[in-house]
Amino acid sequence: MQREYTTPAGEFSEFYNSLLDTVHLLIAGATGSGKSTVVNGIMHAALFRAPSEVQFILIDPKGTELSMYRRLPHCIVYAQSENECIAALEGAMETTRRRFKTMQRAGAREYNGSHIYIVIDELMYMFNRPTIKKRAMGLLQDIMVIARGARVHCICCTQNPTTATIPATLRCNFDSRLGLRTATAQDSRNILGVKGCETFPAPKIAGKALGAYMNDGTIELRNLTRIAETDLQAMIDYWTHNRKPKFKLFNRG
Repeated sequence: MQREYTTPAGEFSEFYNSLLDTVHLLIAGATGSGKSTVVNGIMHAALFRAPSEVQFILIDPKGTELSMYRRLPHCIVYAQSENECIAALEGAMETTRRRFKTMQRAGAREYNGSHIYIVIDELMYMFNRPTIKKRAMGLLQDIMVIARGARVHCICCTQNPTTATIPATLRCNFDSRLGLRTATAQDSRNILGVKGCETFPAPKIAGKALGAYMNDGTIELRNLTRIAETDLQAMIDYWTHNRKPKFKLFNRG
């Protein structure tokens, strides 16, 4: 018997829902600052709001943070190894180019189809690998520059917000940034351009994660809701075993 599932259990976050509308999003903070809380909240919101209009390219170099989402029918690619990460970025670039050609033929300024979210769990793991660093950073920068209007979004995370991981040439492409607790004031400046994130308490002490959200040049403090593991698993099980979304105007590209 097919289990019915109409809305996700637990608390729905309008903040995570609003993050889906950003062009590109940087999520950065020290280990244990709440990065996984935010990523899970975004995935939860995406599958709640418009499951037939979202698909994911998941780049998970550590193979831990995003692996539970790889079974989703919404997942186009799940990449972990060096070669898989590069192939995923190359595929995203090709998809973006095809979408622009479609837009040009139609005389449209925005692609009329599903949103693709490229979720990268840890930039540091890619950029610390000499064999792929230059290629990975170049591809990511190119995608971010040309993806506007094509409904291709980059959500990039790092627990090492140094200038080596998020250099200025990459950081400037993030329209929105979420700074979590950092180890130093300089790390906070690397994310937001200002200090302050180093003063945030650890989530285990505060009870929930605290973030500084920058959008349109303004910074607001946000309490970040944690989506329960049972609620996330229920949603994943539902889409994996019970339902197959009918993607709108999307044909694997």
